[in-house]
Amino acid sequence: MKKMFKNMKISSKIAIFGIIVTVFTIFLTGLLIFQLFLMKQDIDSIYRNRVVHMKQLKELSDLYVGNIINNSYKVKNRILTWDQGINGLKEAQQEIEGILSEYEGSDLTEEEIVLFAELKNAKEDTDKMSLKLIEAMKAQDNEGLDNLIKSALYQRVDVVTGKVDKLIELQLSIAEETYDKNSTRYFAILGVSLIVIIVSIIIQGLLALIISKNINGSLNSFRNLFEKMSNGDLTKLYSIDEISKVNKKTGKIKTYTRNEMDQLGISYNILINNLKKIITDISYDGNQTASSAIQLSEGMNVISEATKMQTNDVVIL
Repeated sequence: MKKMFKNMKISSKIAIFGIIVTVFTIFLTGLLIFQLFLMKQDIDSIYRNRVVHMKQLKELSDLYVGNIINNSYKVKNRILTWDQGINGLKEAQQEIEGILSEYEGSDLTEEEIVLFAELKNAKEDTDKMSLKLIEAMKAQDNEGLDNLIKSALYQRVDVVTGKVDKLIELQLSIAEETYDKNSTRYFAILGVSLIVIIVSIIIQGLLALIISKNINGSLNSFRNLFEKMSNGDLTKLYSIDEISKVNKKTGKIKTYTRNEMDQLGISYNILINNLKKIITDISYDGNQTASSAIQLSEGMNVISEATKMQTNDVVIL
C-alpha cells in the first residue's frame, strides 16, 4: 500500500486528497441536513398535531360553555327569544361535529385515540341533553328548561369539558416530549458536528502530511545526489521503481515509471551517465595526446643525437 502510494503521480495524490475531503464534507453535510429535516418534521408535527389540536379543543370547550349553557340561560332569562336559542344550539352542535370530525381525521397517538373515544361517548350524552333543551324551547316551556339546566346540563357538559381538558394536557405533554427530544437531538448534532469537523481536520492534516512527506523525501534524495555530483561523485544514481510491460502486438518489453519524481530521476541518471561518458572521452583523448607527445619527444631526442653525431664527424674531418 505504501509503495503503491509512493509510485502514484503527484496529480493523482492531490486528486485522491480532494476526493476524500469532498466525500467527507458531503457525508457531514448530508448527515446535518437529514437531522435538520427530522427536526423540521417534529416542529411541523407540534404545530399541525398539537397546537392546532389545542386550538380545536379550546373551541370545543367554548362551544359547550359559551353556546349551549349560556344560550340556555339567556333563553330562560328572556335575553334571547325561543327561536334564537334553538338556532344557537343547532349551530353549536354543527360546529362541534365539524371540529370533532376534523380532529379525528388527524394523526392521533394511541392515548389520544382512547381519550377521544371517551370524549365522543360523553358528547353523545350531551347531545341527548341538547335535544331535550331544543324540545323545551320549541314548547316554550320555561319551567322545563330551568329544570333541565339545573338538573343535568352542567353535569353533562362538565364531563365533556373534563375529557377536553385531559386531551389538552396530553397535547402539552406530547409537545413537551417532542421539545425535549429535539433539544437532545440538537445537542447531539452539535456534538457530532464538532467531532466530525475535528476528525476531518485531522484526516486532512494527515493526508497533507503524508503527501508532503512523500514529495519532500524524493526532493531530499535529489538534493543529496546533486550535492554528491557537485563534489565530483558520479557513482550514485537515483533509485527508480520501474515497471515492465510486454506489448502483446510487438512482443517488446516496455519499461515505464509511475510518477513525476521517477521520471525526473531517469533524466538525472541519463545526465550522470552522459557526464561519465564525456569524462571518459576526455580522459581517453588526453591519454592519446600524452602518448603522442612522448613519441614526438623521443623522436626529437633521436634527431638530436643524430645531429650531434654528424657534427662530431664533420669536426674530425
